[in-house]
Amino acid sequence: MFPEIASEKKEEVPFIKRLVFDKNWNNKLLCFNFTVIVPESDKFEVGEKLDIRIKDRFFCYATISEIKTFKLSEIISAGYNLIDCGLNHKGFMNLMSDKYNKKKWWNGIDTNMKIMFLSKVEQLDLTL
Repeated sequence: MFPEIASEKKEEVPFIKRLVFDKNWNNKLLCFNFTVIVPESDKFEVGEKLDIRIKDRFFCYATISEIKTFKLSEIISAGYNLIDCGLNHKGFMNLMSDKYNKKKWWNGIDTNMKIMFLSKVEQLDLTL
């Protein structure tokens, strides 16, 4: 038969922050868990759900499971740069510098950045 017409009471759709990648660095978005290195801010919170995009195309939803702050030098010494974007020390610093060197807070290798650990949302339960 025909679906029921929804009542006049409308359900509010929660706002989901969007995280846009210019490309799938190191193919990390194909994993169930991945990292994102972003400038230090209070914009994101543990437990928050994100809309992950590559350029303008939807890729998946993910939930922030942990956020840690490190200097770029610490990110490199721990090897997070290799896992996150697949770039060695020099390539990673060039990428960060190209993106952020004109920002007031940029401090080269001593710049604080946040590493967000994300878990991909696998499947929505559509059963009623």
